[in-house]
Amino acid sequence: SQAVLDATPEAVFDEVVVNIEAMPQWNKAITESQVLQRVEDHTFVTYEVAASAARGLISPRDFVTVRRVERRPDRFISSGMSTTHDARPVHDGIVRGENGVGGFVVDRNRHNHEQSVLHWILNTDLKGKLPGYLVQPERASMLDFAENLRQRLRGMRPAV
Repeated sequence: SQAVLDATPEAVFDEVVVNIEAMPQWNKAITESQVLQRVEDHTFVTYEVAASAARGLISPRDFVTVRRVERRPDRFISSGMSTTHDARPVHDGIVRGENGVGGFVVDRNRHNHEQSVLHWILNTDLKGKLPGYLVQPERASMLDFAENLRQRLRGMRPAV
């Protein structure tokens, strides 16, 4: 999936990666986001809790993800997949979801350098016994994420 955003790739990358712990403030699908460990400058382990979805039919899920990020001229890349971490073991009361290999790329829009294009590959298994019609997260999740991010980025721009 992809979305065009009225912000530079640097601003998008900062909001989604650098300030990942602030994500619950603007992304309604996430109730908790934490960096558990910095493995090296460009690799870290995160913990997120996804809010319940489908009017409560899908209970909250948590995820532990190892992420690798890279900055290139006019492009930012973040890739990751599920892992385990002693700081956040699986526990009763919440379903541990699993992220297969996925991530996103933020490119500068070639036609408008003040915009960026977010490309997102979502590869998530929510686990649990869920009917197929409830588990079609990619398109809806992307649209919701992009809209929440647009609102956040609009709120961060200086008044003109």
